[in-house]
Amino acid sequence: MKILSQNVRGLGEKFMWRAIRECLIQEEVKFTCFQETKMESVSKQLCSALWGDGKCEWRESPAINLAGGLLCIWSKELMKVTMTFIGKGYMGVQRVWTEGNIPCLIINIYAPCKAEEKRRQ
Repeated sequence: MKILSQNVRGLGEKFMWRAIRECLIQEEVKFTCFQETKMESVSKQLCSALWGDGKCEWRESPAINLAGGLLCIWSKELMKVTMTFIGKGYMGVQRVWTEGNIPCLIINIYAPCKAEEKRRQ
């Protein structure tokens, strides 16, 4: 089971969507974490475009003033969500892999680069 984590430095540009989608499909990624989406909200259209089809689920933590933002997308056929939690700078997704009924907890973390901003978190 492949998991991808990437700091995308913004998902607002559609040209990036294609490159991300091609990588996810080529590498057969089943769960992905994005940091620094710089988006206040994420749509089904965006997630489907990134994933390559509508057979995905996602959870998001919005950016604040276009800074930060977390997004996790996964195959809804292979995983069942049991719990999600979101805090300042992190998002956790607990799920069960349907193959083998294996529980798993994945935490997506983002911290600003500047030391002063890190201290505020």
